Order: sequence, then structure tokens, then C-alpha cells
Amino acid sequence: MVIEHVRLLTLLGQAPAALEAGTGVLAEVVGDQHAELCLRLAEAAIVARRWGEADRFIERAGRAGDAQALVLAADSAFGAGDLRRAADLAATAARRAGHEARWETMCRALTTLGRCAMRHDAASARVAYARASQTGAEHGLIPARVTALLGLGAVELLDHAATPAPVEARELARRTGLLAEVIWSELLLADSVITAEGPQAAQGLAQSAAERAGRLRLPGLEGMAKVFVAMGHAVAGDTPGMQAVLAGAVDRPPRSPPWHRRPADCAICSPATCEPRPRCSTTACGY
Repeated sequence: MVIEHVRLLTLLGQAPAALEAGTGVLAEVVGDQHAELCLRLAEAAIVARRWGEADRFIERAGRAGDAQALVLAADSAFGAGDLRRAADLAATAARRAGHEARWETMCRALTTLGRCAMRHDAASARVAYARASQTGAEHGLIPARVTALLGLGAVELLDHAATPAPVEARELARRTGLLAEVIWSELLLADSVITAEGPQAAQGLAQSAAERAGRLRLPGLEGMAKVFVAMGHAVAGDTPGMQAVLAGAVDRPPRSPPWHRRPADCAICSPATCEPRPRCSTTACGY
């Protein structure tokens, strides 16, 4: 029961509560359940951005060669900024998960590989995300496929004005109730519109995304959407409008979504001027 409780709390975004609930009884759980609880706690620690704590739970699980343990270690290394170690662990996890027909774990490992490669090798990132998307489609893993499509869309927007991946991700996410992923896909679509038509053309989509993110209490997504709205005001010369929108967008830490993406290493635009940096938008968010 406690393992499922920890899992549900983590999925609900209550990672600190999950850690408290599981850690308190960890000494009483033995055998395979002890290992599973350790890995669930490691996942909660990753969502809470407690990388060292996550690593300790993975080590305590005693499953060093297990694909799930490897992919969790990769996510923790990615969060801590050790991209080389994260990529090595994710590649090993993907191979082992594939050999063992553990397709969901394989998709997650490939997604982590894509995130690691995106910052220096867009072609490799595209391959990893495409393979994760295909694997998710083949085995009916819709959440994993949505995650992969979001990553694929992000990397394709680095050198293309448009891509069909966010549209497909949005429709799949809508049909399956993945509300945060719906908003992420719309932010990618807004980014595409900004590139092709300018910030003002994306204001309606961005404003809608900001409002829904606010209702869902997703401050990171709400803040990112509001920055897009502010860009439209800036281009129109509406400085008071830009400043009013940005006032609600600053100091909003990005939410840790189900795939444990690391927050963006660069801002979407300068809060002081709202001038977009070259190709610095949602595509830089480390998918």
C-alpha cells in the first residue's frame, strides 16, 4: 500500500509528501518491496529536485543493473547537470529495457537521451525522440508517446518554422486527459507561430494557455505563456501592457512535469526588455 501511496503522491505533484510518507516506513519494508519503494522514493526525489537524495535511494535499492534504476539515475544526473553521465546511463537503460521488453522504461530512457543530446547534437536528439515516439505508438503507451512528441517538436523547432509533432501531441494529450502536456504543446505551437508570423499572431494562443495553466495551478507554464503574451505587447510598442503581463510572469519556477524535465537553462526573453534571444524559447527547455 505504501508503495502505491508514494507513487500517487508523486504523480499528484506532492513529491515532498511522498518522500515523507515512504521514508518513514522504509526500514520496515523488506525484499523486492524494499527495492521497489526505494525506486519510487528516488522518483519522488527527482521530482522534488533533490538529486543527491535520489542517488542515495537508487543505491539503497540494490538494483544497479536494473533498467528502471538506470533510467532514474540518468534523470538524476541530468537534473544535476552531468549530461555525459546521464547520456551513458540512459543509453544503457534503453538497451536493457529493449532486451527485456520493458517498453515504458525504454521510452523514458530514450527521452532522457534526447534531452541530453538536444543541447549539442540536434540530429541525435531527433533520432532518440522519434524512436521513443514510435515505441510508444507500437505498444500503446500514450503518455510516453506524448512526451516523445513534445521533445521531437521542440528539437525540430530549432531549425524549422513549423512541425506537426506538437499538434499530434496536443490531440493525444487532450484525448487522455494529460492537461499539463496540452499546455506544453500549445506553447510549442505558439513558438512556431512567433517564428513564422511574429509575436502578436501568437498572443491569443499564449493567453489561452496562460489562463488554463493558472486554473490548473501550474505557475511555471503560466509564467512561460505570459512571457509570450508580453512579447506581443512589446512588438506593438505597448510598454505598459508588456510590463503588466511580465509582473505576473516573473519568479515563477517551472513545474517538474511527469517526465522530470529540467527547467530551462536560458530565459525565453529578457524580462527587462522582452526582446527574444536568438531561437531562445520553449524549444530550449531541455526536452
